[in-house]
Order: sequence, then C-alpha cells, then structure tokens
Amino acid sequence: MAVGGYGRDELHPYSDVDILVLVPAPLAENERASVEQLVAFLWDIGLEVGHSVRTVAECAEESAADVG
Repeated sequence: MAVGGYGRDELHPYSDVDILVLVPAPLAENERASVEQLVAFLWDIGLEVGHSVRTVAECAEESAADVG
C-alpha cells in the first residue's frame, strides 16, 4: 500500500522512504528486534526511512482520525 508522499501523489527528489509494516497483532520483543534490524539495514545502505509498525485495527484508527 502506498504511504507517505507516494500515497499522497507528492513525490519529491531525495525524499525519505516511508514504510508501513502491517502486522496481525502487536509484536513480541523478538519480532520488534527483527523490524529494528530491517530499518537499521535500510539506513545503513543510505535510505532515509520513515517507518511505522501497525496492526490493521491501528491503521483503521489512524485513518478515521485523518481529516485531511
């Protein structure tokens, strides 16, 4: 799914990369560590990453709160 500037159809050169990690339930500690490693890897290869980790229910809440 498109998030961030791509989702808003507002791409800009050298913009950050927005990633949504969609999970079925809140993550356990070891699962969180895996996501943290992924984000760290992306930063290490030079990508400026904006990320969020959410359940479907949390996405629905965020969507309902978005008036824009």
